[in-house]
Amino acid sequence: MRLKILEAGLISFLIVISCSCSQGGSRFDDIRPVSEISADRLDNNWLPLDATAVCDTSADGGLTLQYKFYSKDCLCTSNPLLVIVNPESWEVTMNGGKPLPMNRVHLLDDGDACFELGGMVLGGENIISLRCSTAPSERPSAYIAGGFDVLPDEECTWLLAPAKVLGLGSWASQGLPFYRSDIAYRCTFELPAKVGRRTLHLGEWKGSLCEVWINGEKAGDIPAKHHRLRIGSFLNPGLNEVELHVTGDGLYEAFTIE
Repeated sequence: MRLKILEAGLISFLIVISCSCSQGGSRFDDIRPVSEISADRLDNNWLPLDATAVCDTSADGGLTLQYKFYSKDCLCTSNPLLVIVNPESWEVTMNGGKPLPMNRVHLLDDGDACFELGGMVLGGENIISLRCSTAPSERPSAYIAGGFDVLPDEECTWLLAPAKVLGLGSWASQGLPFYRSDIAYRCTFELPAKVGRRTLHLGEWKGSLCEVWINGEKAGDIPAKHHRLRIGSFLNPGLNEVELHVTGDGLYEAFTIE
Protein backbone atom coordinates (compact mmCIF):
# COMPACT_ATOMS: atom_id res chain seq x y z
CA MET A 1 0.00 0.00 0.00
CA ARG A 2 1.56 3.27 -1.06
CA LEU A 3 1.38 6.82 0.11
CA LYS A 4 -0.76 9.41 -1.71
CA ILE A 5 -0.84 13.10 -0.88
CA LEU A 6 -3.94 15.06 -1.89
CA GLU A 7 -4.06 18.86 -1.64
CA ALA A 8 -6.89 20.03 0.68
CA GLY A 9 -6.18 23.79 0.45
CA LEU A 10 -3.39 26.21 -0.16
CA ILE A 11 -1.39 25.09 2.90
CA SER A 12 -2.82 21.69 3.82
CA PHE A 13 -2.43 18.16 2.57
CA LEU A 14 -3.67 14.77 3.63
CA ILE A 15 -1.41 11.78 4.06
CA VAL A 16 -3.38 8.63 3.29
CA ILE A 17 -2.69 5.01 2.56
CA SER A 18 -3.49 4.11 -1.02
CA CYS A 19 -3.21 1.05 -3.22
CA SER A 20 -0.95 2.90 -5.64
CA CYS A 21 1.38 5.86 -5.57
CA SER A 22 -0.11 8.77 -7.52
CA GLN A 23 0.60 12.48 -7.78
CA GLY A 24 -1.58 15.21 -6.29
CA GLY A 25 -3.45 17.98 -8.07
CA SER A 26 -1.73 19.63 -11.00
CA ARG A 27 -1.70 23.04 -9.26
CA PHE A 28 0.56 21.65 -6.51
CA ASP A 29 3.05 19.46 -8.35
CA ASP A 30 5.76 20.32 -5.78
CA ILE A 31 3.87 18.25 -3.15
CA ARG A 32 4.20 14.64 -4.20
CA PRO A 33 4.70 11.21 -2.62
CA VAL A 34 8.26 9.94 -2.49
CA SER A 35 8.07 6.66 -0.57
CA GLU A 36 5.82 4.04 0.99
CA ILE A 37 4.43 4.39 4.48
CA SER A 38 5.63 1.65 6.85
CA ALA A 39 4.67 0.42 10.30
CA ASP A 40 7.21 -1.48 12.39
CA ARG A 41 6.96 -3.07 15.83
CA LEU A 42 9.80 -1.88 18.04
CA ASP A 43 9.97 -4.92 20.32
CA ASN A 44 9.33 -8.66 20.31
CA ASN A 45 5.80 -9.93 20.06
CA TRP A 46 4.68 -12.00 23.06
CA LEU A 47 2.58 -15.03 23.88
CA PRO A 48 2.15 -15.73 27.62
CA LEU A 49 2.04 -19.48 28.27
CA ASP A 50 -0.56 -21.04 30.51
CA ALA A 51 0.93 -21.27 34.01
CA THR A 52 -1.83 -23.64 35.14
CA ALA A 53 -0.85 -26.34 32.64
CA VAL A 54 -0.64 -30.04 33.55
CA CYS A 55 1.85 -30.62 36.39
CA ASP A 56 3.06 -33.95 37.85
CA THR A 57 4.67 -34.34 41.27
CA SER A 58 7.31 -37.08 41.45
CA ALA A 59 7.98 -39.40 44.39
CA ASP A 60 11.18 -37.52 45.34
CA GLY A 61 9.31 -34.27 45.86
CA GLY A 62 10.30 -32.77 42.52
CA LEU A 63 7.89 -31.14 40.11
CA THR A 64 7.37 -31.11 36.35
CA LEU A 65 5.37 -28.37 34.69
CA GLN A 66 4.12 -28.54 31.13
CA TYR A 67 3.27 -25.58 28.95
CA LYS A 68 1.71 -26.02 25.52
CA PHE A 69 1.54 -23.69 22.55
CA TYR A 70 0.46 -24.16 18.95
CA SER A 71 2.09 -22.96 15.78
CA LYS A 72 0.90 -22.68 12.20
CA ASP A 73 4.33 -23.80 10.95
CA CYS A 74 7.93 -24.11 12.14
CA LEU A 75 8.43 -20.32 12.48
CA CYS A 76 11.85 -20.83 10.92
CA THR A 77 12.29 -17.13 10.06
CA SER A 78 10.76 -15.68 13.24
CA ASN A 79 13.63 -16.32 15.70
CA PRO A 80 11.34 -17.41 18.58
CA LEU A 81 12.67 -17.37 22.14
CA LEU A 82 11.39 -19.03 25.29
CA VAL A 83 11.51 -16.57 28.21
CA ILE A 84 11.27 -17.93 31.77
CA VAL A 85 10.91 -15.74 34.85
CA ASN A 86 12.43 -17.15 38.06
CA PRO A 87 14.23 -19.98 36.22
CA GLU A 88 16.44 -21.14 39.12
CA SER A 89 16.68 -24.93 39.60
CA TRP A 90 14.46 -25.69 36.60
CA GLU A 91 15.61 -27.94 33.74
CA VAL A 92 14.03 -26.98 30.42
CA THR A 93 13.12 -29.27 27.53
CA MET A 94 10.93 -28.71 24.48
CA ASN A 95 9.42 -31.44 22.32
CA GLY A 96 11.85 -33.89 23.93
CA GLY A 97 15.00 -31.83 23.19
CA LYS A 98 16.97 -29.22 25.11
CA PRO A 99 16.77 -25.65 23.78
CA LEU A 100 19.95 -23.61 23.68
CA PRO A 101 20.20 -21.16 26.63
CA MET A 102 21.16 -17.57 25.79
CA ASN A 103 22.87 -16.51 29.00
CA ARG A 104 23.63 -12.95 27.88
CA VAL A 105 20.12 -12.13 26.62
CA HIS A 106 17.39 -10.82 28.95
CA LEU A 107 14.11 -9.52 27.57
CA LEU A 108 12.20 -8.70 30.77
CA ASP A 109 14.87 -8.10 33.42
CA ASP A 110 18.23 -9.46 34.54
CA GLY A 111 16.53 -12.31 36.38
CA ASP A 112 14.86 -13.98 33.41
CA ALA A 113 16.30 -16.75 31.24
CA CYS A 114 16.04 -16.93 27.45
CA PHE A 115 16.28 -20.06 25.32
CA GLU A 116 16.63 -20.18 21.55
CA LEU A 117 13.88 -22.24 19.89
CA GLY A 118 14.96 -21.94 16.26
CA GLY A 119 14.51 -25.28 14.49
CA MET A 120 12.61 -26.83 17.42
CA VAL A 121 9.13 -25.39 16.80
CA LEU A 122 6.75 -27.85 15.18
CA GLY A 123 3.68 -27.12 13.14
CA GLY A 124 0.78 -27.86 15.49
CA GLU A 125 1.27 -28.68 19.18
CA ASN A 126 4.50 -27.89 21.02
CA ILE A 127 5.21 -28.97 24.61
CA ILE A 128 7.65 -27.23 26.95
CA SER A 129 8.56 -29.10 30.15
CA LEU A 130 10.15 -27.54 33.22
CA ARG A 131 11.58 -30.03 35.71
CA CYS A 132 12.66 -29.18 39.25
CA SER A 133 14.24 -31.99 41.30
CA THR A 134 13.23 -30.41 44.61
CA ALA A 135 10.02 -28.88 45.85
CA PRO A 136 10.13 -25.34 44.40
CA SER A 137 9.11 -22.27 46.37
CA GLU A 138 7.28 -20.79 43.38
CA ARG A 139 6.36 -21.70 39.83
CA PRO A 140 7.98 -19.73 37.00
CA SER A 141 6.12 -17.71 34.39
CA ALA A 142 6.90 -18.52 30.77
CA TYR A 143 6.50 -16.66 27.46
CA ILE A 144 7.27 -17.12 23.79
CA ALA A 145 8.83 -14.01 22.23
CA GLY A 146 9.84 -13.20 18.68
CA GLY A 147 8.90 -11.79 15.30
CA PHE A 148 5.64 -13.67 14.78
CA ASP A 149 1.90 -13.01 14.86
CA VAL A 150 -0.47 -14.37 17.52
CA LEU A 151 -3.83 -15.28 15.98
CA PRO A 152 -7.08 -16.36 17.67
CA ASP A 153 -8.00 -19.98 16.96
CA GLU A 154 -11.17 -21.88 17.84
CA GLU A 155 -9.38 -25.13 18.64
CA CYS A 156 -6.37 -23.94 20.64
CA THR A 157 -7.20 -20.35 21.67
CA TRP A 158 -3.98 -18.86 20.22
CA LEU A 159 -1.94 -19.86 17.17
CA LEU A 160 1.55 -18.58 16.30
CA ALA A 161 2.02 -17.67 12.63
CA PRO A 162 4.60 -15.83 10.48
CA ALA A 163 4.39 -12.06 10.89
CA LYS A 164 2.54 -10.01 8.30
CA VAL A 165 3.09 -6.39 7.29
CA LEU A 166 1.44 -3.97 9.72
CA GLY A 167 -0.92 -1.20 8.66
CA LEU A 168 -3.36 1.24 10.20
CA GLY A 169 -5.82 -0.16 12.72
CA SER A 170 -5.83 -2.05 15.98
CA TRP A 171 -2.69 -4.06 16.73
CA ALA A 172 -4.78 -6.78 18.34
CA SER A 173 -6.55 -7.35 15.02
CA GLN A 174 -3.18 -7.61 13.27
CA GLY A 175 -1.66 -10.42 15.31
CA LEU A 176 -0.41 -8.50 18.38
CA PRO A 177 -3.02 -9.03 21.14
CA PHE A 178 -0.37 -9.14 23.91
CA TYR A 179 1.98 -6.50 22.48
CA ARG A 180 2.55 -3.51 24.78
CA SER A 181 5.55 -1.72 23.30
CA ASP A 182 5.65 0.86 20.46
CA ILE A 183 4.75 0.79 16.80
CA ALA A 184 6.58 3.25 14.54
CA TYR A 185 4.63 4.69 11.60
CA ARG A 186 6.98 6.28 9.06
CA CYS A 187 6.58 8.16 5.82
CA THR A 188 8.48 10.70 3.74
CA PHE A 189 7.12 13.57 1.65
CA GLU A 190 8.20 16.80 -0.01
CA LEU A 191 7.27 20.36 0.93
CA PRO A 192 7.45 23.48 -1.23
CA ALA A 193 10.14 26.07 -0.66
CA LYS A 194 8.03 27.98 1.91
CA VAL A 195 7.30 25.73 4.91
CA GLY A 196 5.55 28.21 7.20
CA ARG A 197 3.57 27.19 10.26
CA ARG A 198 2.50 23.55 10.22
CA THR A 199 0.47 21.46 12.66
CA LEU A 200 0.24 17.68 12.73
CA HIS A 201 -3.33 16.44 13.26
CA LEU A 202 -3.68 12.80 14.28
CA GLY A 203 -6.66 10.80 13.14
CA GLU A 204 -8.26 8.28 15.46
CA TRP A 205 -5.71 6.53 17.68
CA LYS A 206 -5.86 4.53 20.90
CA GLY A 207 -2.96 4.57 23.31
CA SER A 208 -1.24 6.38 26.13
CA LEU A 209 1.36 8.37 24.17
CA CYS A 210 2.41 9.28 20.64
CA GLU A 211 5.98 10.51 20.17
CA VAL A 212 6.48 12.60 17.03
CA TRP A 213 9.86 12.60 15.29
CA ILE A 214 10.63 14.85 12.33
CA ASN A 215 13.79 14.28 10.28
CA GLY A 216 15.37 12.28 13.09
CA GLU A 217 14.66 14.91 15.77
CA LYS A 218 11.97 14.58 18.42
CA ALA A 219 9.33 17.25 17.82
CA GLY A 220 7.23 16.48 20.91
CA ASP A 221 4.64 14.20 22.49
CA ILE A 222 0.91 13.88 21.96
CA PRO A 223 -0.75 12.42 25.10
CA ALA A 224 -3.86 10.25 25.14
CA LYS A 225 -7.08 11.83 23.82
CA HIS A 226 -5.17 14.67 22.13
CA HIS A 227 -4.57 15.02 18.41
CA ARG A 228 -2.43 18.06 17.57
CA LEU A 229 1.22 19.16 17.66
CA ARG A 230 2.94 22.12 16.02
CA ILE A 231 5.86 20.89 13.95
CA GLY A 232 6.68 23.74 11.53
CA SER A 233 10.07 24.51 13.09
CA PHE A 234 11.22 20.92 12.46
CA LEU A 235 10.31 20.78 8.76
CA ASN A 236 12.55 21.66 5.83
CA PRO A 237 11.83 22.68 2.25
CA GLY A 238 12.02 19.55 0.13
CA LEU A 239 12.21 16.03 1.53
CA ASN A 240 10.99 15.38 5.11
CA GLU A 241 10.47 12.25 7.20
CA VAL A 242 7.71 11.90 9.81
CA GLU A 243 7.83 9.08 12.35
CA LEU A 244 5.13 8.44 14.94
CA HIS A 245 5.88 6.14 17.90
CA VAL A 246 2.50 5.04 19.25
CA THR A 247 2.27 3.26 22.60
CA GLY A 248 -1.06 1.56 23.19
CA ASP A 249 -3.28 -0.18 20.67
CA GLY A 250 -2.81 1.49 17.32
CA LEU A 251 -3.20 4.30 14.83
CA TYR A 252 -6.58 3.81 13.16
CA GLU A 253 -6.69 6.66 10.63
CA ALA A 254 -4.34 8.68 8.48
CA PHE A 255 -3.06 12.01 9.76
CA THR A 256 -2.86 15.47 8.26
CA ILE A 257 -0.21 18.17 8.28
CA GLU A 258 -1.66 21.63 7.76
